[in-house]
Formats: sequence, C-alpha cells, structure tokens
Amino acid sequence: MTDTPHLLLADDEETFLLTTSELLKENGFACNCARNADEVLDAVGCIRFDALILDIKMPGNADLQLLDKLQTLPHGKGLPVIIVTGWPSVDTTLKSFRSPSVIEYLTKPFELTQLTEAIHRAVARKQALHAFQTTRHAVQDWAERLGTLERAVTETKAPGAKGNVAASCEQYLLQMQLMFLGMTDGLRHVVKVLGREEPGASADVCALMNCPTRRTYEALLDDTVQTLEKTKSAFKSKDLGDLRKRLETTLKGPQKPPAASPTP
Repeated sequence: MTDTPHLLLADDEETFLLTTSELLKENGFACNCARNADEVLDAVGCIRFDALILDIKMPGNADLQLLDKLQTLPHGKGLPVIIVTGWPSVDTTLKSFRSPSVIEYLTKPFELTQLTEAIHRAVARKQALHAFQTTRHAVQDWAERLGTLERAVTETKAPGAKGNVAASCEQYLLQMQLMFLGMTDGLRHVVKVLGREEPGASADVCALMNCPTRRTYEALLDDTVQTLEKTKSAFKSKDLGDLRKRLETTLKGPQKPPAASPTP
C-alpha cells in the first residue's frame, strides 16, 4: 500500500482543473485529471484511485448518474467521492449524499485546506475498507484450506497418512498465524492513518482496534490452534468440521432476525 494517495480530479473547467491538480501535487498527492464522464470511467477502469474529486456540471454527469456507473467497475466500488460545484442546490446536495460513496460536498470557491482535509478523510476510509476486505478474503482462504485439511483427516486409515496429516496441521497453523499477523498489521496501518489525519478521533481509533470483527478472528485463531493440536494426535475430523462451520458463519456476518408476524 503506497503512502502517496492517488487522486482523480474530474472537472471540465480547464483553469480549475490544472490549478487544483498542481496544488494537490505540491501538497504530496499523485493526481490524474479527467474532463468528462467517459474519461473518468476510462481512468477508474484502469487505475485503483484512493479518491475521486468530481464536478457536478461536468459533461456526462447529468443528475449525478456517473456515481451509479462507477459502481459497475471493480475499482469504482468503494471509491470515496468528493463532490465540488459552483452551482450548489438542495437537489444536488440530497442526491449526492444518497450515494454511500460521497463523503463531502464542497462549494466553489473553497479553501485548499477544506479540500485536503476531505481528501485525508476519503483516503482513511478507503484504506480502512481495503484492510477489512483483505482480512475477509484471508479468512475465506482460511476456511477453504481447513476444508481440505478436514478431508485429509477422514482418510487417515491410509498407510503413512497420520504423519502427513500432522505435517499438514503444522503447515496450516503457520499459515494462519501469518495471516493473522498480516491482518493486524493492516489494522495498525489504518489506525495510524486515522490517528494522523483525524487527531480528535481517538475514540474511533480505539473502537477500530478493538472492533468486534477483530475480536472474533482472534477467538477463531485461538480455536484453530487448540483444534489443530488435538487433531495432530487424535485425528478427529469432527473438530475440524465444527471449526470450519464457525468460520463460514463468521464470514456470512450477523443474520437479520425474521420479520415479526403482523398482529391480527
């Protein structure tokens, strides 16, 4: 993950586009430019940006339709958007904030500090999302590998199988410990970014480091260690099956309670 945030600045007003992009580069950002909706879609289709600064009155962005189109691109999903406009209105404000990707609505002219503060919030949000998505993918891999190990344990009657399963348990445990260390490093990076860019948000940082999802993964790692230690000597596939089911349940997330039946 690079320390230099990569931005896409989209505006059809040439003076604003060139001036603002140069100021952003002088302030430590990498910045690409786009002058219409097609150029935005082409850029986002090829490059993973940390934030998009988007003008409302740009060609191809009638009724902010570009926000919906971005969601169809792999790099557009979850891309934080900062709206900028010289023609603010209640209608565009409401439409902007109905989109979960929009984090700020700035009216031209604005101070550069207003824009950079919004960018820092956008980057922190993008990096937090990336850290949690990476963790989720790692745990999915965790569950799949556990399924393979579970099947191997059921075949321990074959000659030499017990030694192979014990070695597999050791290898799997090492992989899971490395995965958890990587997940923790990712969360620490997010906390560092949030603490640097939003010094007053210490409560949020503490909540992130002690988030329920992280505690759940820690508990699952402890369960994995204990289960694999037992499996190396006892070769009980049921214990592995139960652990795999807990992993799969965690990946599905909290289940919504069934809707209450209407009162007659």
